[in-house]
Amino acid sequence: MIHLVAFFCRCALFAVFVVTSKIESQTVTLDIMQRVVVSCMQICLLAAVWIVYECCVFIIQAITRRRHYEEVGSDAASGVLDDVDELITFDNKKGLQAYIREVHIVGVVLWSTMLCSDYALDQTSFTFLLGMLIGNVMSVVSKIHAGDGALRASMPSFVVYWLLIGTLVLFYLVHDGEGVVEYTEEQLGITVVKRMDWTALMQVVNVLISPLSSGITWTYWVDSRTLLDHYPTSVYSCVLLSIPVMMAMDREFYTNLFVQYDTLATVHLFVSEPLLKFMTMYVLTLSLEVDSVLDVLVVNAAVSGICYVIYGKHNELFDASVGLLLTLLLIFHLSKLTLQALQHRRARLAACFVIVDEERPGPLCDVTCETPQPQEEDKTL
Repeated sequence: MIHLVAFFCRCALFAVFVVTSKIESQTVTLDIMQRVVVSCMQICLLAAVWIVYECCVFIIQAITRRRHYEEVGSDAASGVLDDVDELITFDNKKGLQAYIREVHIVGVVLWSTMLCSDYALDQTSFTFLLGMLIGNVMSVVSKIHAGDGALRASMPSFVVYWLLIGTLVLFYLVHDGEGVVEYTEEQLGITVVKRMDWTALMQVVNVLISPLSSGITWTYWVDSRTLLDHYPTSVYSCVLLSIPVMMAMDREFYTNLFVQYDTLATVHLFVSEPLLKFMTMYVLTLSLEVDSVLDVLVVNAAVSGICYVIYGKHNELFDASVGLLLTLLLIFHLSKLTLQALQHRRARLAACFVIVDEERPGPLCDVTCETPQPQEEDKTL
């Protein structure tokens, strides 16, 4: 039952994020690079909130510390510090360099994910979904090749998920792939003569290739423990990556951004949307197990597909095909979750048979699933 509740909670959070992004795209007219700059501003705002939180925690801990300053000073002079909660030690300089490199890599992953978590644009959402699908396929195949028997036994269900989600992405690429390329070229100012300009090429990589690589990274390379350990320190790497992007934009853009739009749109851009992005990233971090990744893939595909049908302009046959595909995906996934819940419930009910020893008073025996055998009558006088 807890898996069903988690699935519907993920659906609710992701639906709120995608629907608000679609509504925001209709009221706030920003091109691709302006959306990237706004995402960098959101990263800096989240980093500022985190730094303020860290400073407040440090001040509160310093004030409420029981030991006196002279005692701490004497301990420091003697080289004994037993008041330290956690110490990060390294065997040599290479271990320190590997740790710093890992922190910066996690920062790059989080930064690129914040940039491509723009579900106002269909190309970023479906490209990120395609990357997560490819990463999940690579992860499952590599674990099966390493000898994971449980994944090998459940391989048919994985194939069904991959076929349904891959078909949904294929529908999008076939129907809107050419239009996405033309829209990207128009937004970035790329013409046939100027197509190989390196600045335009970097922009295309950032807009189209970055969501694909971020999706692959989330489902194949990183794990939840590494991300949770490096979240606090990788924030500064995200800020360092965001500052050059923000400096490349004209000052008039920032002035018009706060003057041109109303208060509600501004609050959404700099308060609610950064919180929704952070919450979706945190939920994705906690869902990096194999079964949970499938849950996130289904949620992402279902919500993105439904909003794609509702807010897009397609013919009725195409909308009916996408709706049928999403219905099959949701029915298959909910059936699997329901069967898992019934199996867990059946296992709990089977463990409720309790054998009581009637010959001697005392506590109940251990809980067991075996049927109690009838005792033979004592015929001795």
